[in-house]
Amino acid sequence: PTPFLEKYQGTAILIVGHSNTTPAFVNEFIKEKRFKDLSDNDNGSVFKVQYINGQILVQQYHVD
Repeated sequence: PTPFLEKYQGTAILIVGHSNTTPAFVNEFIKEKRFKDLSDNDNGSVFKVQYINGQILVQQYHVD
């Protein structure tokens, strides 16, 4: 895990970005290339990253 995740383990943090930065930011957190850039008109994707008891959990949601 990154120092950022370790520092904020067990807390909630909101990270906001753009279609070409947010997935890359999440990928950097989880140290794998799981998410691709979003389309420019995708304004509803949300990523939830949790670091709990040494385990990283990631979920992607879409809201309208």
